Amino acid sequence: MLSRCHKAGAWLVSRDDNPGPAWEEWKQGRPALLQVGRCFDVIRLPASTIQGVTESAGRESLEWALRYRGIRSAVIVDNTHRWHYALVPPGAVAHSTNGLEVLGRDTCLGIPPPHYWDGPGTYWLMAPPNSEDMLCDPTALRALLKPAELGRPGHQEEP
Repeated sequence: MLSRCHKAGAWLVSRDDNPGPAWEEWKQGRPALLQVGRCFDVIRLPASTIQGVTESAGRESLEWALRYRGIRSAVIVDNTHRWHYALVPPGAVAHSTNGLEVLGRDTCLGIPPPHYWDGPGTYWLMAPPNSEDMLCDPTALRALLKPAELGRPGHQEEP
């Protein structure tokens, strides 16, 4: 039986024409560049936006805020560049809108090894997905961002 991390890695590279280099990078403890738009699309969020909807920037608080809004897996933290990445189903969000920046097919993203659950650098905040069912729901991401958007100057809540 495959471990959960190995299953996640296998799924993440399942539509890659040449998955060998990704596995090699992960064996070395480095993120692997994977093409977005095959197994998943990506929504990129500034770390400050995610941390703005929690009471603290601590991991436990971030995890709780995500789980509370139905996001249970497929979230990456890049502390070096101060981004959070949510993996969503391909085509689920057609374009960047309402505070969501979508990275689509023309993008490669450094995906951390499936067993990297802590920094420094890039790591999984929420479990790596091992199927499309484990990807983030874009509607849940919008709900997560609503409090942060309401705090922006000039933002008016829609009726």
